[in-house]
Amino acid sequence: YKRQINDCQILYKTAKESLYTLAGVFPHQIMNQFVSLESPDEVVYVKCRISCTAVPTMPEKDEREEKLKIRRGNERRICDVLDALVTWKRLVTLGKVNSKGVRVKCTKREAAELVEIPKKTLADYSAQIKIASAFNFDFQMHNKEKFGVVREFNRRMSSRCNK
Repeated sequence: YKRQINDCQILYKTAKESLYTLAGVFPHQIMNQFVSLESPDEVVYVKCRISCTAVPTMPEKDEREEKLKIRRGNERRICDVLDALVTWKRLVTLGKVNSKGVRVKCTKREAAELVEIPKKTLADYSAQIKIASAFNFDFQMHNKEKFGVVREFNRRMSSRCNK
């Protein structure tokens, strides 16, 4: 949203006055306003009262394209993703031990909250890893790289298969 200024009221008062006087609405009625003062050193207080409305904005096409080109800076490493997936799947299948010492199974959503990664993201990671495994991606060699390497590998391999 952007703020669109509808008008700006200019008000003034001298040190002796307690109330502000409306000088006019900027820029239309302000041009030739004069304040009568008793001495040239007298202080005049001026304030603006702005009224605006919120206007929804859509980024320009160039701005949207630039945002798409910018990659996430906090992308997870492949080893971190694999660890999170193992923990997530273990919580879903085996559950966790509660305060009474009883093992309780977790839903996928609860397990995702415990791993601190959204369920949708974990499901996407799992799907990407299955595809990469099918194409014989070497996870050991790329273990410390960002997960985008897996996505790019899948894209390249899928485009080769579709040709």
